[in-house]
Amino acid sequence: MDHGKYTCEMGKSLSSILQQKGYEHIKVFYDHGCNDDPNCCRPTTYFDDYSTATTLAQIDLAIVDVTSGNVSVICEIEEEGASPKKILGDIFSILLAENVMIKRKKYQLNNFHYILGVRVPGKGLSSEKIKKIEKKFRIFNYIKD
Repeated sequence: MDHGKYTCEMGKSLSSILQQKGYEHIKVFYDHGCNDDPNCCRPTTYFDDYSTATTLAQIDLAIVDVTSGNVSVICEIEEEGASPKKILGDIFSILLAENVMIKRKKYQLNNFHYILGVRVPGKGLSSEKIKKIEKKFRIFNYIKD
């Protein structure tokens, strides 16, 4: 499987739909497999002032309002399965962040939706842990003020 193939496809699809519906001020930025695509980049969460000391994680997909500078949706997608530790790292790196740097522009994380998509591989201890993590966070509603 190509790493990030579906992330890229989803980003392109969402971008196309928003453009067709006339939402020119809403942009979809995404990571993985899109070398010549202007919306393909490495959105990076951070706190305080942007530097290597304050970056937290690169995220897979961000939907932003370029007029207001606010992030509406952050999406982290684990296409190839992931350990419970990786998933928790994804979750908390976003929850601790204050901003997202996208193409050298700062976007704010004030009131956003967080979507975590994980392919849960078959059966086993790791799969059961991932399912329990998902169940706990499914009811978790996080809004930053």
